[in-house]
Amino acid sequence: QVVLIRRILREKNLGAVNVGLPEDYQAVERDVIILSLTRSSKELMNADIQHRAGLFHQPKRMNVALTRAEHLLVVLGDPDIMVEDTAWKQWLEFCRENGLWYGEKGSPGG
Repeated sequence: QVVLIRRILREKNLGAVNVGLPEDYQAVERDVIILSLTRSSKELMNADIQHRAGLFHQPKRMNVALTRAEHLLVVLGDPDIMVEDTAWKQWLEFCRENGLWYGEKGSPGG
């Protein structure tokens, strides 16, 4: 996915946009970060958890991903999948309670 996004950005003359994994940003901050949580099925999420891939059930990686943006953080994900992880569920509740939730679903499961 990272390679595809980089290629598309270069084709649009946006090659200066940095695309990477949370580990790529350890101890590095960026003005804007768009974080894509790509899982859209619980079965695939469970496989990720078993292989310690992705950001579900990995609070340290989640912390890195959420704390590197200096000015703007955009998180894209399926709330029905995200609520399966306690930390993401709490983060979603924080966003909803503080008017930071945008999208089709106003709350997980809704």
